[in-house]
Amino acid sequence: MLHQSDFICNSQGRIFLQLGLKIIIEPQQVICGGLANLRYREYSPSAWEEHHGFPSREVYGQNIVRQKYRLLRFSALVINRVLSKERLPMGANSGVIDMAANLDVLSQSKLWAFGSVGRVLFIVGLLLSSTLIVSADDMSDAKDAFGRHEYVRAFNLLSHLAEDGDAEAQIQLGAMYYHGFGTIADKSAAFRWYVRAAETGSRFAQAAVGRAYQTGNGVAPDLAQAVKWYRVAAENGELSVQRELGQMYYDGNSVVPQDKSKAFYWYKRAADQGEPGAQALLGWMYHQGETVPKDLRMAMELLTLAAEKQVVFAQVNLAYMYRDGEVGAPDKKLAADWFNRAAQAGDAIAQAALGSMYREGDGVPIDSARALNLFRLSAEQGNAFSLTTLGVMYRDGEGVPMNIPVAIDFLRKASSQGDVRAQINLGNIYAHGEGVKPDVVEAAKWYCKAVLKGSFVAKNALAQLSKAEAFKEAKATPDCAPSAN
Repeated sequence: MLHQSDFICNSQGRIFLQLGLKIIIEPQQVICGGLANLRYREYSPSAWEEHHGFPSREVYGQNIVRQKYRLLRFSALVINRVLSKERLPMGANSGVIDMAANLDVLSQSKLWAFGSVGRVLFIVGLLLSSTLIVSADDMSDAKDAFGRHEYVRAFNLLSHLAEDGDAEAQIQLGAMYYHGFGTIADKSAAFRWYVRAAETGSRFAQAAVGRAYQTGNGVAPDLAQAVKWYRVAAENGELSVQRELGQMYYDGNSVVPQDKSKAFYWYKRAADQGEPGAQALLGWMYHQGETVPKDLRMAMELLTLAAEKQVVFAQVNLAYMYRDGEVGAPDKKLAADWFNRAAQAGDAIAQAALGSMYREGDGVPIDSARALNLFRLSAEQGNAFSLTTLGVMYRDGEGVPMNIPVAIDFLRKASSQGDVRAQINLGNIYAHGEGVKPDVVEAAKWYCKAVLKGSFVAKNALAQLSKAEAFKEAKATPDCAPSAN
């Protein structure tokens, strides 16, 4: 195994010193011939004297040899860490203090004449190590300050680090500008710091730049630039962007033409690394047989992985698969469990589906009160199915006192979304005078809306209505032209 000091002999070390310090290390003479072979426990006084031209033990003492050895070795370690972009361990601090404490001893000794290379290595090592240690301390202090809600202090520490090129600090500073922690919120400044971090290769920052271009946060919206940065981040392994890029290819847009094969590729790359959203979307592609043969078992496996990681889309679709028995026999209990998890997360579709199960006693005990509550939660989010169902329940007094005006209000809201069930039920209310004065013209209007959406039930109801005497007297036209309101 190479000794730490052996690093100085490699080409990277020579290049660093040639370009950075304007010093050329002569291989096998200054360092490779001396430091790399120096082991103070094994180095005899005669060998030292033969190599350097003066005795060590008799004049300067073995301790000086140890100090010089430690100095150069520590400096080599520092430069090695710098070139490999590693941070020094915090414990390196003690080494700097020990070295500095003995600087006066070394400067007075002829060992200091070991050569200018040795002196420069020590000075450079001391300075660089101090910088690295301060940087590590500043980042730690910044994180601690943020955790204590000392946002101004965190902002100042991160600003210093970010200006020095620390990518992590640049990202954190961008986030503080974005949210207004420790400074006035400035999304343009946030964007600029994300760009600086992105240019260093930070895939997280590259993703942030892409999102900024997509949403117009801090910069003018530019979908082409968003896609460009998404691709860079995705190629660098940013999982969320791999999924997002897959979604772009799945849907298609003005920059990315729809290409479900590429969508599948990006979903799979992210899903294989455990990204739950990608697992859900990949499972849906297997469920639908998009670009790949339909495979319900694979779909269920992927949807289960995502559902267990709280992806609501996966929970809802997994529940439907269990309810309908798409893989094996129907399992209403499992379906209800998954619908319930999604419903608790606030999903309107899951709330509607679970409400229907409790309303009808489908795999669960009938519970009208619970069903009504679930439908209300779903309807508050504008779910047309729940709005229609509530309209029917209030019309019929199912679990609630009958209330026709409330029923009509729910049904009209659902009908405005094109819900055929709501349109037919409104037609029935006005045709039969259910809690309102009969109005064949109003009934025909609602039936016509459903007919235009292909409803045979509405078509038959309208045919029956057109035979009524009141309809003839009103001279209503049951032809349901597309222009009918």
